[in-house]
Amino acid sequence: MQLGALEVIPKPDYTPEQAADFVEKIRLLAGVPVITYLRRRLVSEPAAAFEKTALAMPEPLLRSYRRVVAIASSTGGPQALAVLLPKFPLGFPAPILIAQHISDGFAEGMAQWLNSLCPLPVKVAQEGELLQPGQIYVSPSEQHLTLTSAHRLALISRCTGDIYRPSCDQLLNSVARHCGADAIGMILTGMGRDGAAGMLAIRDAGGVTLAQDEASSVIYGMNQEAVNTGGILKLLPLDQLAAEVVDVLSLNAADYCHAIRQGVR
Repeated sequence: MQLGALEVIPKPDYTPEQAADFVEKIRLLAGVPVITYLRRRLVSEPAAAFEKTALAMPEPLLRSYRRVVAIASSTGGPQALAVLLPKFPLGFPAPILIAQHISDGFAEGMAQWLNSLCPLPVKVAQEGELLQPGQIYVSPSEQHLTLTSAHRLALISRCTGDIYRPSCDQLLNSVARHCGADAIGMILTGMGRDGAAGMLAIRDAGGVTLAQDEASSVIYGMNQEAVNTGGILKLLPLDQLAAEVVDVLSLNAADYCHAIRQGVR
């Protein structure tokens, strides 16, 4: 992915459905002229080496954070995350949950790669974990990552007919349900419409919703669907999203949304 791969696609079966899906993916990916600028950005912004300290476990009923950040991404997402996540500084006061569409068996390697780039620790989420601020959790590919009312992680078994793996909507909807106005949703580059409903749920709950703009996206698909459904408060270039989240954390959601409506942000 760091060298410019856009997607990892398993060898298809020879059923008509698998063949049609494979052909459609190849047609879409063949028209993406992005590898050069992504590689240039990665080379021009080398990741600094940081010492990652262990995070203390908070008491189950006493949270040491208020806001929760949930990120949805698909095609082009690993490269986008490699630009976005290193910009979150040490001491970042919120947990970050990520649903990235990826083939089975690749989530652990992606998490390790991102961990090598970021000042914040990155890991694959585990069932029952209690959220901690400054920790980045990546959904496993074989299950859907969700958040419970006790602010623990829950991994949901996927069904045979699930199109998106892992599901962005399941993550975003659970964060909207249990965090409300304290939720910050972000949707990045991707193919399809997964995440659009979840981003709208966060906005309807009073949370803040951000999206990667078309110019910096590998494929302006999922993020465009979220914009079209009215779920996005602000559209930004990829390299400005982390700074925007840091600014959002200094305000409450109502003040931020008011500033957007007034055109002062």
